[in-house]
Amino acid sequence: MMKSHGMCKLKVLKGMVQASISSFILCTVLPLSSGQLLTPGTMAPYTGGGQRARGFGYVREPAEGFFIGGSSIKEMNGVYKRVSEVPSDIKHKFQLAYRKWPVDEHDDMRGWHLALVDAPGEGATYQTVGGKRSEWLFIDPERRDRFGHAGETIIPGSGTSWQHLHRAHVTQQAEASGSEIMQAGADDEDELPWQVIFIGDAAMVENLRHHHRYHEKTQQQALIGSNLPFVPDCGETNEDGSCKDDHPVQDFALPEEATRLFDEGEFERAAEVYETALQGDCSDCQSDLSKEWRVAVFHRLKARCLRRGKKYPEALLELANALRRFPRYKDGHFELGLMLLDAGYPRVAVAAFERLLHIDRKWPELTDWLTRSHVSMKRDEEMKQLMQSVPQLEGSDLQFVRAMSAGMQQCGFVTQNELPSTADHYTFLGVNLDHSVDELKKAYKRLSKVYHPDRQGGSNSAFQRVALAYETLIDEERR
Repeated sequence: MMKSHGMCKLKVLKGMVQASISSFILCTVLPLSSGQLLTPGTMAPYTGGGQRARGFGYVREPAEGFFIGGSSIKEMNGVYKRVSEVPSDIKHKFQLAYRKWPVDEHDDMRGWHLALVDAPGEGATYQTVGGKRSEWLFIDPERRDRFGHAGETIIPGSGTSWQHLHRAHVTQQAEASGSEIMQAGADDEDELPWQVIFIGDAAMVENLRHHHRYHEKTQQQALIGSNLPFVPDCGETNEDGSCKDDHPVQDFALPEEATRLFDEGEFERAAEVYETALQGDCSDCQSDLSKEWRVAVFHRLKARCLRRGKKYPEALLELANALRRFPRYKDGHFELGLMLLDAGYPRVAVAAFERLLHIDRKWPELTDWLTRSHVSMKRDEEMKQLMQSVPQLEGSDLQFVRAMSAGMQQCGFVTQNELPSTADHYTFLGVNLDHSVDELKKAYKRLSKVYHPDRQGGSNSAFQRVALAYETLIDEERR
């Protein structure tokens, strides 16, 4: 024990865990879509229950770290690194310990701990989770046992395989003062760790810790408005302090026929109705400002119809017309981000959503759309690295890329004949982000026939990817 640092050395693995490692390969439950076996140095999610799909894999050694996610307790999520020293004021007898702390800060041991600990000795006021000789615990910075999971395994599960703990946990300091620290609060399933990802390589742990820290810093900068693209400042304001240019002055009626056609999936015909309305006068408009807003709104709604009909270059031009009139038009910026994602341009979609973030940081689900855009951009970058060469475009494909480039430039983005991505499930299946279930099923059936291995020109790998894309998008939780 190193008392000068207030810590103690971990015990050597013993008992069931030691036997599991030295005498046989521990079999655990892991959702491996590829069907491959896990080996040290790999990373794969493990459900261990909690209403998740299961597969099988082999793990020879304890993890070097874990990625924890999905909990509504934001501070608990993140990368946990395996450590050999633990705070001396936690009285558990540790077999394995993992700790989370910021990459660029000193490890003062005050962070969250994920640990496999021995069952308490005689006279204890509680039993281990599952009644086993060990248990997994999440221990918060206040040294409270927050969540527990059955032990005698070197990989814990996720979701409802964990449970809330309501123990009178006594630290050495509290014991000296005769006080107890009780776990409080209702049992909210959202607080459970719904993602527990095994990391078997120490270098990968460090890499993920740096990436996670970078992500946290980016979010903080976004919340304070730094590093965001330029958007014109607010001009005139309403009585409630909001900008007049952010929301339409809508004292005009929308074409009912266009709304009906859109709901029926007749997107091209709906766009034609909006175009006809744009050519006519506004008898309902009470001012010149109202007339301008009517034009901007109709351009945006026409763009939505064109996007759903997969006429992306034309949709870009309509949105450029809307935003040219009102550069802070929130619905216009949001529709622009959706259109760019649908068209396979996640990098530019990120910039579009960041513009909206600059205008309104509380826009509904904007963080989710930014996350999806960043993930799509990352997948696109990885796909391009795997490609042997850049494809040479001809005919209609080249015309599409040039038209998209021209449209994005009119919307204020710097791009030059950028190729669209096909790395995400939406663009691969050819469905919009706000697709209907029927549209998804039709796309799945069509591509399944095209790529079926029994057909001439079919592909087993492409057929499997069609199935994976469909199974992911049809399931709300996986999507």
